[in-house]
Amino acid sequence: MSAQPHGLEPGAVAEEFVWLLLLEQFEAAAGHIDPVELEAFRAQFFAAADELDSPQERAALLALFGGQRLNELRGLTAEQFFVRFMGAASAASRQSVRPPPDVDRGQLRSFWVEETAADGDHAVLDVALVLRLPGCDSEVRRRVGLRRTSGRWRVLLDERLAGMASRIVAKVRRSAN
Repeated sequence: MSAQPHGLEPGAVAEEFVWLLLLEQFEAAAGHIDPVELEAFRAQFFAAADELDSPQERAALLALFGGQRLNELRGLTAEQFFVRFMGAASAASRQSVRPPPDVDRGQLRSFWVEETAADGDHAVLDVALVLRLPGCDSEVRRRVGLRRTSGRWRVLLDERLAGMASRIVAKVRRSAN
């Protein structure tokens, strides 16, 4: 889990979170997510997985996790589950364009965070990273919601991340039939 100083500003948290997702460092990224959000993500996955009817559907879903059984996955903490799920989803995705594993912040051509809304213990920021990669520049944009909990800014999962678990289960259901 990523250690975060209590005084870290929301922009720094949002920047770090987007950077960690880009590099597929899901364990460190999970350390920035609100624990309530992680629990909801985990619960959503298992609710959708429990609705799978056939052994073929369950086998197709569990193949994403290297054949682990659902009970083994249920035994993971919410943070561990998020890390495992994101790793499996990332490995299964053919649409994602990933930077080389040795990319570093020195390759950032530009970066900016723009606050779009703030209200006491809540903030929404737009984050943009432009990486200079061999032969092209790659731009990543993401809106990041945050909530301050116990003096620490934590990331709230956006619809795309929060709904990912149920979308993957639905995709498995369609492909298994």
